[in-house]
Amino acid sequence: MSHIQVTVSCAHAQEAQHILSELLKQKWVACGQIIPNVQSMYRWQGQLEHSEECLLLLKSHLTLFKQIEKTVLAHHSYDVPEIMATPVVAMHTEYEKWIDEEIKK
Repeated sequence: MSHIQVTVSCAHAQEAQHILSELLKQKWVACGQIIPNVQSMYRWQGQLEHSEECLLLLKSHLTLFKQIEKTVLAHHSYDVPEIMATPVVAMHTEYEKWIDEEIKK
C-alpha cells in the first residue's frame, strides 16, 4: 500500500485533538502531530485573510484517504478545510511496519 501524510489545518488545538482522536479510534491513521501557532494568509470570499491556526499531520495509507476525509469533514469547523495527502517516497522500515500494524487494512 502507498503511505501518505495528510495535512489538515485546524482553527485551534482542541479541534485538531478531537479530529485526531476520532481518526485513531477508527484506525484510519497510525498517529498524528499537532503543530500549534501556524500563521496562515489566504484569500477567502474575495478578502485577504490572516489567521493563527494549528496544523495536523497524519500518517496513513492512500486507500484510507476517503475515510480520513469523511471523518475530518464531520468534525471540522471550516466550510472548506484543507485536507491534502502527500505521498511518502521513503521511510524507516521499522516505522513503516509500525504504521501498517496500527491502521485498518
